[in-house]
Amino acid sequence: MTITEKTVELNVTRTIIEKMRRTNQMNAYAVGASQGQEKEFGFDVLATDGTWLGEFIQYKRLYVNGAKHRWNLNRTTYRDQHTMLCALEALGFPVYYGFPKFDSETTLRQWTPPSLWRQVWWVRPSVIPVPAPIDEHHHVIYDTATGVWTVHSEDRLEFDPGDTDFSSVEKRLLDMNTETHSLKRFKDEYRKLMTKRWDAISSVPDRTRRTNIHSLQSYMRNAAKGRGIIVFQP
Repeated sequence: MTITEKTVELNVTRTIIEKMRRTNQMNAYAVGASQGQEKEFGFDVLATDGTWLGEFIQYKRLYVNGAKHRWNLNRTTYRDQHTMLCALEALGFPVYYGFPKFDSETTLRQWTPPSLWRQVWWVRPSVIPVPAPIDEHHHVIYDTATGVWTVHSEDRLEFDPGDTDFSSVEKRLLDMNTETHSLKRFKDEYRKLMTKRWDAISSVPDRTRRTNIHSLQSYMRNAAKGRGIIVFQP
């Protein structure tokens, strides 16, 4: 059976939390989208006293065609998912694409806990040279025969994703601090980005914005597809 992004998110996130708790003695839990609070923030963010930190992961589904492993980008209504991820990363938050190496429930069962996090390529959005126009459909391909990474739209561009092992993600998480990476700041900045982005997309005049709030909420829910947040307390 083919796999969904939600299945990838649930299983990989669980193993990350278990690893961080076991290896680094960090209190951690996952935050997933809820029907209520996602209307306000695009995902479920709990109240925090400022001592909690957040990591942002955009999970993707793998499509396999021989040696070609493909993950699709910007499969949302406004095709601006990559733009938002890069904006969050530019603010200093740890943001990653989670590109799984498994494409079905059968292969998933081979890598069930405790080491499922090893079966994912962890790629920062900023290292992918998505060509203009950025807010369109694109896809990333990893050629398992040659070890070459490429991003595609109309043209094909090679790129170096850097360190894609979870150890680089783990190091980044351990280097986080509550002043710059607090969950409260993350929530505030994310809300600002989404509102600014929606204003640019919709061009809704200020006097009518209130009557169009449901459109903003729908946009935020759509933009949150396949995203996971892991919250840590050092």
